[in-house]
Amino acid sequence: MEHYQNPEWGLHQRDRALRGMQYFDRVLQQRRFIAGDNFSMADITVIGGLIFARIVNLPIPIQCEALQSWYGRMQERPGVKNWFDNFGPR
Repeated sequence: MEHYQNPEWGLHQRDRALRGMQYFDRVLQQRRFIAGDNFSMADITVIGGLIFARIVNLPIPIQCEALQSWYGRMQERPGVKNWFDNFGPR
């Protein structure tokens, strides 16, 4: 992370990330993957964001059940599983 930190900006970005998580939870209540019925670049993009959120200690809100379920399924995909196996706990 950067040496210079702006707490106000960090809090703004945290709130923005949480709103994004709530949005994707609503999306995933309607379908299996972010952009429809099949795994796509959209899923890769969101899992990348959630991995970053984990690195900065921003968990998925407990009420985002659909997103939590999707996140669990994504952790079983070989590329994501490899990241967690090598760089961080689930």
